[in-house]
Parts: sequence; structure tokens; C-alpha cells
Amino acid sequence: MNTGNIKQVQDIYESTTDFHALIDSVTYNDNWDTIVDGKTMYFWFENEKQIRTKYGVLSDVAEKQLAEKIQMPFRYFQKMKTENPSLFLQSLNSWAKNFPMGLGNKQYLVRSVITRYPNSIYTSNEVRAILSNRYRRIDNREVIYYMLPILIANGYEIKSAKMTNDELYIKAVDPKAEIDISKYKQDDLIQAGISISNNELGLGGLTITPFVYRLVCTNGMMLPEMLASFNQVHLGKPMGTTDVDRTLESFYDNNELFTKVGLFIEEEQIKSKAKLTKIKEVFADAKEKYITGPTYNQSLQDVLNKLNTLESSVSLTDDERIGIEQHTEYENIRQMEGHDTDYYNMFELVNGITSYAGSISDYSRSTELEKYAGKVLHLPTSAINS
Repeated sequence: MNTGNIKQVQDIYESTTDFHALIDSVTYNDNWDTIVDGKTMYFWFENEKQIRTKYGVLSDVAEKQLAEKIQMPFRYFQKMKTENPSLFLQSLNSWAKNFPMGLGNKQYLVRSVITRYPNSIYTSNEVRAILSNRYRRIDNREVIYYMLPILIANGYEIKSAKMTNDELYIKAVDPKAEIDISKYKQDDLIQAGISISNNELGLGGLTITPFVYRLVCTNGMMLPEMLASFNQVHLGKPMGTTDVDRTLESFYDNNELFTKVGLFIEEEQIKSKAKLTKIKEVFADAKEKYITGPTYNQSLQDVLNKLNTLESSVSLTDDERIGIEQHTEYENIRQMEGHDTDYYNMFELVNGITSYAGSISDYSRSTELEKYAGKVLHLPTSAINS
């Protein structure tokens, strides 16, 4: 499993300060404009590539959201920015002045971050996201603040934690919820756990997904089909006139939210222990579901080529298919539980996917593949072998 740690996540917030600002689309305040070459500008270029506002440089996410707010297809937005930057800025500033954000009398939430560099007086500002005024803030620091005590109180061990530019991830297991899934030999143990993710830029909600951790190879796999998941979208009441009012309201709402999260985790922890036997049965069944061999006129590579059609939640690249093939072959040799190692089964395939997921540096993609493996596990072999 791709690893990170909770201290790295906390250290990120020690070096950044997040603040919020309202954009009133009718009465634009002076904080959003500046004077460039004697003209009032809401947007201008920095380094001939990045769009800047008074609040900072727009991130890739914020650029996409700005294009959406002004109802411009993002491919055209990029084409204008690259091929005719003068016309692009003229158009962008005209919309900001006359019909800010292009959607009339509305307010928006701007999420910005000020990064302070160690041992330096310099800082850099970035607009992280441009969001609806009904966006409900569930910040990553809140998730850490509330979730760590809940996990510790319920006996969970954190196996991995990471914060990317877009997402927070925490993966934890319950050492007491453990079962041996080996068929002919002992000590192939799995532990039940949960995978927590949160996105604070409008690209996803707070999600808690059931998670299985295999000790022999430290692979992780998500199994939402077998246990309940928790999902909270970032949607709340319309934003008030002051950020202080909104902050107090958000804190109150989220305090109640995380109380519900705590109860959900306690209930699912009990269920996961009871369902470990069922999970073992599913894995045992997967070991009997062959996907190559004398009965099936296909190679492991043929099977991997079919997956993009059979399970479209993830589109595997050529390099990923090659990597998964290699890890599946290794898992095939590892098993050697009474079958010819020239033939592959579903258990080896899904563990090849999770093993490959743990070997790559992109944590977000690794997590996607762990979820993908759980979906592939439940594919009918009739579809794979057709």
C-alpha cells in the first residue's frame, strides 16, 4: 500500500493559512481589482502563463471552476489563454466588470492559501478554488481534528495518511478484526479497516469506505459492495454576509456531522468483524474463478485489455496494464496453493492490482486502483471469460 503519515499532513497546515473571501457579482469590491498599465484589471498574467488576481495565482482547479462560472468550455478557455492571451484577458476582464462571473446577481466563495516559506520573509498566494456560496466547508484540518480521536478511541491503527493538492486520505485498520484467508497454508491474514477521504476544493465530499488490509504484502483493497459507506457532500445553506457568521455556522454543523461519523464508525466496526468470515468466503471463491487456462483461450494480457470495457470506473494506461500483469504473475507464484502456476484466478488478479497500486508514487491514483480492485473482485467471470 502506498504510504504517508499523519505528521506530514499536519505539517502542511502549519506552513499554510487558509482564508475565505466573498465575491459579490454585482458590487465588486476593490479587493479584486488592481491597476495595470493605467487600466483596472480583475485578472492579469503572471509569467505569461498563470492567471493572477488580487487574491493570488489561479490554480488549475480554480481555472476550471472559473471557466464553468462564466459558462465557457474549458478547452476553449485554454485555447484562448494559450493562442490569444491579449483577447483572453480583455474578454475575462470585460466579463468581470460588466457581468462578474457571468452569472448575474450571485456570490461565490473563493478559497485561497498563503504559503509561508521557512526562514524567509517571502510568501506566495494561490486561489485554490472558486465555489458556490452554498459550499459547505468541511476542511481537511477539521477531518484530522475530529477523526484522529475517534479512530484511536475505537482501537484503529493508522496505516497510511496523505494530503495531495486536492485530497486528504487516511487509511486505518482494526487489528482485532483479523482473519486468515489462506487455503492450504497458514498466516495469510487480512484486517478490516476504513479509508477516509475528503476534498475541500469542490471535487468530492467526505467519504468513509470499508477497507481490507492484507498483512503478507501490505496491500489494501476497498470493498464498498460488501459494507456500507458514508458520504457527505459539501452542500449547505447559502453563505451569509460575513465570513465570521459562516465560520461559526460551519463549525456547529460539522460538530454535529462528526458526531454522526463517530457513531457510523462504531457501528460499522462491529459489522466488519461479523463480516470477515463472508469476506474470506469471497476471497476463497475468487481463488476458484480461473480467468486463464486450457478452458479459456486468452492470456492474462487479454484479460487486462478487457477490464477497461468491463469496469469503466478506471481507465488503465498501457504502463499500468504492464505493471499489473507483472504483479499478478508474482502473486500467482506466491500462492502456489495446489494449482498450476500457468493459470491465473480472480484472487491473483485483484491482488496484482492492489500490489501494483502500492508500488506507484501517485497516492491519489494508488487509492483509485485500490477501489478499482474491489470492483473487479465482483465482476462475473463469465464476462471476463467471454
